[in-house]
Amino acid sequence: MKMMVIGLGKQRGAESCHNANVRHFAKYIPMFGNVIRAHSNVLFGFASIENAYDETCRLSALTNEEIPLKEPELLDYAKKIMARILIDKCDVLVIDSIGKDYSGEGADPNVTGTWANTFVSGGLQKQRVATLDLSEESYGNATGIGVADFITKRLMDKCDMEKIYANAVTSKVLIPAYIPLVAQNDEDAIKAAVKCCQEIDYSKVEIIRIKNSLGVGEIDISESLLEKAKQIQDIEVISTPRPFPFDENGNLF
Repeated sequence: MKMMVIGLGKQRGAESCHNANVRHFAKYIPMFGNVIRAHSNVLFGFASIENAYDETCRLSALTNEEIPLKEPELLDYAKKIMARILIDKCDVLVIDSIGKDYSGEGADPNVTGTWANTFVSGGLQKQRVATLDLSEESYGNATGIGVADFITKRLMDKCDMEKIYANAVTSKVLIPAYIPLVAQNDEDAIKAAVKCCQEIDYSKVEIIRIKNSLGVGEIDISESLLEKAKQIQDIEVISTPRPFPFDENGNLF
């Protein structure tokens, strides 16, 4: 339904839905989708569902008439098996890379908890977010930088503001296009994020680092989270603590 309304609908389709406000999406996306089904040459829908490791695990073909009847079940299934960070809370989240190839919002807020509006919630609880880079496949569309507290100059230099602003104005959600504080390198971004946390023990800062919101099969955690991780059944600790591997330029990669 969403792909008919917003994906295939492109800018005009997205804008028509966003004009009604994000909080009404659950009502309007099926409504608009059914209009498209009835009045356009839609033969069938093909659902590809990924597991928590971004691997295709289920394929379903639905006729035009089956889409409104069977897609809700597929959506519930997809939600149940989607990736998530098993530790529910930390002080600082470090995201190596955001991008349109990971999520329409740069990083999936269901995973990172970095929501741009107040109508939805969930995901990781944290005080600060440091985002370090943008995927090459995004071609400068760094939509989602605005939910971070700190980004790097490397990421900022890759931003195509025309693409970012087009995304924001179409969606009517502007926060993802805001420019956060820009740090010179990865080390400065992470240190600044830690420094801006409040009511924490700075000698035991809790940090989680992920590659991107699709790549959470293996994550880095600070030593202060090690004991908590060991108590979670589905987490396996696979290495001993080590320093962040900053290079001579203060970057991790």
